[in-house]
Amino acid sequence: MGYLLLSRMPPAIIPAMEWLGPRAVPLALSIGLILALAPTPASVEVAEQLQAGVLSLQSGLPGLALSEFERALALEPDLSAAHLLAAHSAVMLGAPVEARAHLDARSGPGGESECLEVEVSLALGELSEAVERLGAAQSGCLAQVPQLEAAIDSFMQSGQLEAGLPLLEQMAALQPAWAHFRLGQWQAVRRPELALSHLALAAEYDPRSADYLNQLTGVIERARSHPDLSFSLAQVGQFMARSGEWALAGEAFSNALAIRPDYTEARAYLGLSLDQAGADGFDDLARAAEEAPEAALPQELLGRHWRFNGDPAQALRAFERAAELAPDDPLIAVDLGTAYLASGDLISAKAAYLHATDLAPEDPFYWTVLAQFSVDHEIEVETLGLPAARRIVLLDPGQATALDLLGFCHYLLGNWNLAGRLLSRAIEADPSLAAAHYHLGLLQLVLGDLASGRRALQAAARLDEGGWVGSLAQRSLENLTP
Repeated sequence: MGYLLLSRMPPAIIPAMEWLGPRAVPLALSIGLILALAPTPASVEVAEQLQAGVLSLQSGLPGLALSEFERALALEPDLSAAHLLAAHSAVMLGAPVEARAHLDARSGPGGESECLEVEVSLALGELSEAVERLGAAQSGCLAQVPQLEAAIDSFMQSGQLEAGLPLLEQMAALQPAWAHFRLGQWQAVRRPELALSHLALAAEYDPRSADYLNQLTGVIERARSHPDLSFSLAQVGQFMARSGEWALAGEAFSNALAIRPDYTEARAYLGLSLDQAGADGFDDLARAAEEAPEAALPQELLGRHWRFNGDPAQALRAFERAAELAPDDPLIAVDLGTAYLASGDLISAKAAYLHATDLAPEDPFYWTVLAQFSVDHEIEVETLGLPAARRIVLLDPGQATALDLLGFCHYLLGNWNLAGRLLSRAIEADPSLAAAHYHLGLLQLVLGDLASGRRALQAAARLDEGGWVGSLAQRSLENLTP
């Protein structure tokens, strides 16, 4: 009977326990050995329940597996390996309390459960315990590290800054590059002078992040000469906003306002940060506009708030007011043009975009907006879009988007040979630019090269899957005859 159990148990258990790492096979064999020593009817039933549970796990049925492992434990309550399998099933099922109960019920040491302990602590929201268990684990638990980092990030972004900073300090011994990077960021939006040492350490541990870290360090260093800490915090907040770190930006602006409640610019940016982070920044934006009725920034950011929330009429009014207050600001001119475009007023949109290029003639961004407007709506491509695209190429030679826009202008004008050369150059400059592949695909279809056109459209659809260009490419593919 003992030989029978040994021959039956390991093949079923071993594949399902790969998550345990190098100790999986010895543990699986130990189940068979334990049962083989006492080949009673009860032990046979336990073996069958364990085998059924493992098969359920392999089939992606953790709820059924948990029930089968618990039935086995009802017969053999001290079978540690079964508790471990039950805990794993409970984690997969999303029942961390049951998983913890099974882990606590195990007898004796169990190094094979270290990573599972980390995972259960994470699921229960016990972040400090998870960090401690990760530090004590001998097996590394590499799979749990990203989960723990993401959980700490989420915890801190939820506003638990004071409780989160000690977690990052704990993590510094385990994941120093990540922990010092995050400590540098969060200290920068709270007490910037304390961030500098962490930023320096993070750059040493991970040179790939050095550019970002050096820029943030420069912002803090330049702002230190200002006697008002709220100014430093606002400068850091603007850096975080430019980097797309909206939770951090909001924290910085909020802390600046705690020091100086009349800091209208910081309040306006706080409203923007809240909007971008998925909250509602209207109250702060409206208050900033009320506090500074002659300032353009609150009006511009209010316009963006209304545009984001699907109210183009309110957005247009806010952008028009911002443009009245700051007629020489090219970014406001672009926002105004976009608002006109949303309202269907193409003539006013064109005028606003042209005004932006007049205000900043050496900045390729504004010429790109103008050229894109022309080709998207096929408005005055020869006299508006083409000269704008040429200007971008002159200002930024070799830039893929500029070459793509210029090539597409020539495509729309029927200059197909030149269009093909420019679009090919755009793809050489940036093979991941979906728009260039899409435009080249359209050109190849016009030229009768169906196979090449299909390949280019497939590349565009793949590179921008779910995006605007990708959807256009997919639609074009569907319209092709088989």
